[in-house]
Amino acid sequence: MKHRNRTGGVFGVMGLCVALSACGGTPAASQAAASQPAAAEAHTIVVVPKDSTNPWFVRMETGVKKCATETGVKAYQKGPS
Repeated sequence: MKHRNRTGGVFGVMGLCVALSACGGTPAASQAAASQPAAAEAHTIVVVPKDSTNPWFVRMETGVKKCATETGVKAYQKGPS
């Protein structure tokens, strides 16, 4: 009796489905909706760094604050002292 492995075909079909689903939609409409959150969907974004004294995370906090002022989304960084 011959044994056949079909997992490659299953993963191939799954990959094809994911690839085709990513091709649909209108990018301009989805980008405009993502940049301006609705008033009913107000979100708060909190960035939690592992070390707040590391220069990388200090600079990242500057970017988080800039993003918050430019987009109007409530965003801040909170980490260990």
